[in-house]
Amino acid sequence: MLSKQRLGLAMVAFAVFISMFAMPISAGGQVDEITVAAGPWEGSVLFAGSTEEVASNDATLRLATFSTITIDMVVDEKGNVSSGSMEVDISWVQDSVGTPPDGGEPYHITSDQQQTGTLILSGTVKRLVATGTLNWVYETFDTEGNSVFDGPKSSPEDQEWVFEASQSDCGLLTGSVVDVRGTGLMRSVILPVSYVDDGATNTNELVAVSRIWSKSAALEAEEIATQVAIINEVANQTIASEVITAQELVFLVLAIENLQKQLASLGACELAGLGFPTPEAGEDFLAELLRNALFKALANSSELDTQELLTLLNIGARAGALTGPEEAVELFEDFEQALTEKLAEAVDGGYYGDVEDIAVAAGSHGFTDLYADATVALEGQP
Repeated sequence: MLSKQRLGLAMVAFAVFISMFAMPISAGGQVDEITVAAGPWEGSVLFAGSTEEVASNDATLRLATFSTITIDMVVDEKGNVSSGSMEVDISWVQDSVGTPPDGGEPYHITSDQQQTGTLILSGTVKRLVATGTLNWVYETFDTEGNSVFDGPKSSPEDQEWVFEASQSDCGLLTGSVVDVRGTGLMRSVILPVSYVDDGATNTNELVAVSRIWSKSAALEAEEIATQVAIINEVANQTIASEVITAQELVFLVLAIENLQKQLASLGACELAGLGFPTPEAGEDFLAELLRNALFKALANSSELDTQELLTLLNIGARAGALTGPEEAVELFEDFEQALTEKLAEAVDGGYYGDVEDIAVAAGSHGFTDLYADATVALEGQP
């Protein structure tokens, strides 16, 4: 069996590795205290959603249909952008229906629109400014589907988009558009969610979310995967061993929970590097390890005292190991059985402090029958 010392070293190595590569942030995930890594940065902007304008005689819907906005820049040690560009390709459709004020025939006009080009980046990683000219191509169709202008039209449009970072997560800065100058759908992002303008009710559900990160400070997935593999190996060998103490089991479960917290702090890009295409996949992997450890502990529950058992129960509940698949339901039932036995021992021995702790845990975790039995025992104590 691999020793718990090796497991501890693996956990320390994992934590140190993260601290080496993760961008320091404040506890609340704020951007004020970021230590900026100088060098190349990259990122993208998610642009999606729609706006709708409804008046008494007409309504217009603008819907973003396609968006590719990428960021590539170089940042100095103070976080200033020394050079960089933003490649833009966004499309949207504008759909208008209504009736002319003079009572004419109802109309339905659609317009396919696209803006493409390269904007130059300046500012800082906390307040990123993109300026330049985008080519705006549009084609409008009348009620019969005919092109109003006999084909698409185009025009250059000067733009200035300002993004402010609002959150930092493991070196990933997430922000949003706070100012827009120039014609195009992006300008609508900064409008209120709901407002009235010239008698028309407007609903704005557009979003433009920026995500940027330092290439040099990014976590190296292969190295982190090695740390995860070590902990996985230690966990499996420990669980499979014939002789294991309660202390070792508690240590193992706490180590798995700690790893779960570490993975939870990573962004989607780092998780993907570990072989977890989604955050849920990483959670499922560790929840299975945790359930296996807890099953091992409960198989020898007679070797655990009440407080150790309650510690394992709380860990399992916090990590979500007691809810979800069939194995989680089985684990939940095993805990209930083990605690029922501990309750009987506590009552027989007159350990009413343990009885009270079991009652509290039973009420908190939904062991209805166990809670009732523990409450009766407390009421009947000498």
